Amino acid sequence: MKRKRTSSSTPSHSYKPFSADSISHLLDFCTENGVRIDPGLEIRYSIPEGADDGRPIAVFLREGGEDIPVDTNVVYIPKRAVLSMKSTGLEELQLPSGYEPVPFGVGAQLALALALYLEVVKGPGSRWHAYIQSLPENVVDLPVFWSTEAGDKDDLTRREDAKKACSWLRGTEVEQNNTIGLLKTIDAYYEEVVIPVFNLNVHHLSKASPSLKDFYRAYSLVSSRAFIVDAYHGLSMVPVADAFNHTTDNHVQLEASTPSSMLEILTSTENDRNADTDNDELYYTMTTTSYIPSTTTEVFNTYGAHLSNAQLMAQYGFILDVNEADWVGWDASEIVGEDEYDKVMQIWRLCTAGLLEDAHGDSEVFYMPLNSGGAPDSRRVFSVNSDGRISVQLWCLLAISWVTETQGTLVDEDVVSLVMELLKNTSSDNSSEDTQASRRSIMERAAKLCEDRLGMIGVDGVNAGAELDEVPASMWRTRIAILQVMAEQAMLRSCIEECIYIQMDDC
Repeated sequence: MKRKRTSSSTPSHSYKPFSADSISHLLDFCTENGVRIDPGLEIRYSIPEGADDGRPIAVFLREGGEDIPVDTNVVYIPKRAVLSMKSTGLEELQLPSGYEPVPFGVGAQLALALALYLEVVKGPGSRWHAYIQSLPENVVDLPVFWSTEAGDKDDLTRREDAKKACSWLRGTEVEQNNTIGLLKTIDAYYEEVVIPVFNLNVHHLSKASPSLKDFYRAYSLVSSRAFIVDAYHGLSMVPVADAFNHTTDNHVQLEASTPSSMLEILTSTENDRNADTDNDELYYTMTTTSYIPSTTTEVFNTYGAHLSNAQLMAQYGFILDVNEADWVGWDASEIVGEDEYDKVMQIWRLCTAGLLEDAHGDSEVFYMPLNSGGAPDSRRVFSVNSDGRISVQLWCLLAISWVTETQGTLVDEDVVSLVMELLKNTSSDNSSEDTQASRRSIMERAAKLCEDRLGMIGVDGVNAGAELDEVPASMWRTRIAILQVMAEQAMLRSCIEECIYIQMDDC
């Protein structure tokens, strides 16, 4: 599992999902496939004192090494070394009738998981055998598999921990990211695609029999380690790049590189960095995004600067102690009734069409979600952020809903004008009494929305903070689930307080 380890969220469990020879296998693969690592870096096991979190491999500055300047290519990976649907030849196999690999979203993860699984089955016959041997031996411990028997069936502590963690995740953004629906999708893909692929390609797979647990492992590896590298390969497993742990204050990032830039690497570094290369080949590089002083220990990548803890937990199995990218969101259908949904959303699109990302960036009331694109199918569009501020899109939706319910005789254009006028005067001290009353009503709706959500999160009638104090460190799944509940509760309560303050200020 890839993570930035922190004191409150570090898992601790007894089994080691990496083999004792993981690093040697990975370095063997690098030698065989022309993957080059800067001599100033080293890959080694990293297990914090008192914990074995199942992610012992990490990348460090070599002791006694030198500073590394910004914009330095410290790892380069030949394009032929990545494991993708294209490079494995998945699309050349006989596939079930009507099935075509999807290049994006969960479909891409499933297709890459199938490609990886087929390479696992090939054993030493796979070009990626040494790399695969360096990967975790068990299913990566992701929330989607906590309700299954993917782990050790005899590990009663794990089973109790996983069951309890699932109960705490009720109503959270993790549940939204990682619902039972996802597990059903994985299971259906296994039945409808994986098993038929094995049956249709017996001559390629040495009569191997598929296993659901083994496919779970392949999917979990893809979910927790894959990168989108370019338009051709798409989602891919990238050796060495996936050895870097995550933090938001990262040192390196994965980039595509041309042969000319690789020539610069080979001519400007010491002899032991040089190697015969195919000048016609493209490379991917791990490139420094900041100056790395020699006093640095571990070197970090980032899986996304704006990933919330819910997204990190669902996809990678960990959370950060503090994450400013956190948010709690809603689907539009949770806010607007079925009868008026189409009408309200039509007006909402008119209202938000001209909103600029920085229009309310400094507002004490609103925020503009990053990369939301204004699309109403994203929960992040209708959300509360880590500071307890509501998104301007959510405010507009609540305002439209209130206007259409209380002043139903208005035509759409008049509703848009009224809502935009209310938005414009949100922070004005010179608003009319009617405008202030309207704003109070809208903020009442926002507060009620948050209060209702508070009642849906976690375990009914149990105080999350008090429960956390009683949960042992060995039950890390439950601990991070409770921490997520506490974070979402804090955001919602902060928003409620802000709504009450605004209502009082308008009186």
